[in-house]
Amino acid sequence: MYFPSKCPHCGKDNVEHMICRQRENTQNTQRRCVEWHACIHCGEPIFLFKEELWYEGRIVCDKILHYFPHPYIVTDYPQKVQELSPKAFEIYRQTTEAKEAGLESLIGAGLRMALEQLIWDYLLNIKKKASDEIEKLKLSERIELMNVGFYTKVCVRLVRLFGNDTVHVIKTLDFSSDEAMEAYKTLCNLIDSEITILQNNEKLPS
Repeated sequence: MYFPSKCPHCGKDNVEHMICRQRENTQNTQRRCVEWHACIHCGEPIFLFKEELWYEGRIVCDKILHYFPHPYIVTDYPQKVQELSPKAFEIYRQTTEAKEAGLESLIGAGLRMALEQLIWDYLLNIKKKASDEIEKLKLSERIELMNVGFYTKVCVRLVRLFGNDTVHVIKTLDFSSDEAMEAYKTLCNLIDSEITILQNNEKLPS
């Protein structure tokens, strides 16, 4: 687990800024400690619970066991897409939180769940498809029904296959979780642009 790259309070980029440290009173080679850090932007506290390995009077290794507060604020998710599919946003938020907590094995499944929910709401609200028309379709068939451009298709396919890879023993892709999450965010931005264009088109004279 790493120090949270985003402040759990304000969501801005963050680095370690320690105020004080309290270490357990023991001479064991393994010692627990609590560090109090402050966000460099909003000043709110972040507490790290760490385990230190000591050798010959010095720390040779330390690792973060947990940090608090844990809930993560997502600041780069388009508002229009969040309103289009609140469930997809919540799944993505939880997936981001899992990544911040170092739970890499959950990221692929989380992204795929967010993708499936986003596509469902996209077809219902943007493409005006009926739920009984799309509920019997596989995810790959729903993707075809989106009828979108090349860039959107690439992002959708990457996220879907990355999600499938994480639940199967045999891997077929060579993408990192960072690349998969970036593809999902790019997909959201493309959909956000589409929603904006559709809204602007409605204001134009016929």
